[in-house]
Amino acid sequence: MNCLSRLLAGYMVDKFVYKKFMTTCGVLLTLNLLSIYFVGQYLAGILICVWLVYFIGFAHFSTIPAQVSIQI
Repeated sequence: MNCLSRLLAGYMVDKFVYKKFMTTCGVLLTLNLLSIYFVGQYLAGILICVWLVYFIGFAHFSTIPAQVSIQI
């Protein structure tokens, strides 16, 4: 799952600006954490929310190359 989130985030950084991508990840993570209270009453709901937190939380590792501007 970690590898999948890194690959997806790396692909998304190529398509979107870093600032907008990380803002979107932060908003999605916030909404997910807020929804745990309501969805977490069911086992399937809590499992999905925890996996989404894990997926979105590791998305920032692939964005490190997008932060560095290398000019040759």
